[in-house]
Amino acid sequence: MKNEIITGLDIGSTKVCAVIAEKTGKNKFKILGVGKAPSTGLVRGEVSNIIDTAKSIKAALNEAEEQAGVKVTEVIAGVSGENISSIRSRNYVTITNEEQEVTMADLRKLKEDMRSIQFSKDMKILHILHEEFFVDRQGVVTNPLGVACSRIEASNHVVMASGTAIQNIQKSVKRGGYEVKDLKLQSLASASAVLEDAEKDLGVLLLDIGGGTTDVLIYQGNAIRYSRVYGIAGNRITNDIKETLNVIAEDAEQLKTNYGYATEAAIVKDDTITVKGVGPRPSTRIPISLLTQIIRSRVEELFEIINIELEKSDVKKKIRAGLVITGGGALLKGITDLAEKVFGVPARVGLPAEEHFDGSIGELSKPEYATALGLLLPLEEDYLVDDSEVEKPKGTFWSRAKSSDKIKSDKSEGKKPKSKSSPIKDFLLKIRDQYNDL
Repeated sequence: MKNEIITGLDIGSTKVCAVIAEKTGKNKFKILGVGKAPSTGLVRGEVSNIIDTAKSIKAALNEAEEQAGVKVTEVIAGVSGENISSIRSRNYVTITNEEQEVTMADLRKLKEDMRSIQFSKDMKILHILHEEFFVDRQGVVTNPLGVACSRIEASNHVVMASGTAIQNIQKSVKRGGYEVKDLKLQSLASASAVLEDAEKDLGVLLLDIGGGTTDVLIYQGNAIRYSRVYGIAGNRITNDIKETLNVIAEDAEQLKTNYGYATEAAIVKDDTITVKGVGPRPSTRIPISLLTQIIRSRVEELFEIINIELEKSDVKKKIRAGLVITGGGALLKGITDLAEKVFGVPARVGLPAEEHFDGSIGELSKPEYATALGLLLPLEEDYLVDDSEVEKPKGTFWSRAKSSDKIKSDKSEGKKPKSKSSPIKDFLLKIRDQYNDL
């Protein structure tokens, strides 16, 4: 019997990454092939051009297939974007079997009943993640299978995505010649790849900083307590460099990648670097510290926005183990120092753990591959109930479900979070004036 072949597809705003792996055991995989392609069809994590996105998907998957020596037909794709929202909701089922104990059928019914609820028009349930189980309205259990009781109740973290956004991902993948087997929230995938069990138990904040979005997740007590997506990420930093130093986007990205620091304190030696001229404008040289001021202002703004929202939502107190930064944005030198300053908790860069893979994962051990590798791994609760389907029958609000503590994305609230965009713009204009005087 051949081992199962699984393909993770990270469709990002700057790159598409495909990883083909062979399942060799429980939560154990052997990497067969990896493919990457530039992404031009997404804006802030959402598909804006299906044709361009399909081309990027096909290019990445073809490269991975050639390396792996296998042809795949379906993928597990990551989902992000400001359309993502989440809500906390509780529901219960009455135990009716002769043994009066919780069975797999009871746990499936909990999820099926929750999926029958139409929380919001055009929003599709992506994940139903159990926070806690309560037996007979009092005792709390982490795994209720086999527990004797008359009623089992679940506190759920329900993650939803725009139906339109999901369709555009599915259409892009199909146009590229493949089918979507499953969809997973990107931050959940990244968490599976980089977070330690002890961190998820004690309480940890994950910041997955990509090109178009920053995905935020809080684990505590081995359960998801908070999730949100922000449309401020690496591309915004690149644009700041472009507009401030009057360079083309490709050169701005190269400056960020090669010389990017998130804080001046992290600079080892303040050398001067060349900024290419455009047209008749000559090339000039600037100190790295000037570039760092541009980068730091935007990263600091992002961290402050997130920190304020966490304090408003009363979940920051759950972050007792600290925070983990992953994604391409984690490559900015000194970013953990800036994060510790803003959030007031210890920080580290999240690298994909090799424990789930046979042998060394080599180049894939970088933070920008966290999502693609994490998509291969099952969610913690997959062993309890199959959570692979996105489309489920719609229904009216189930009378036994209670919704509370709504946590929405910026878009679902109908307005963007208040930011310090004007002060940053003024600050960057000052830097540009200094640069023009050089």
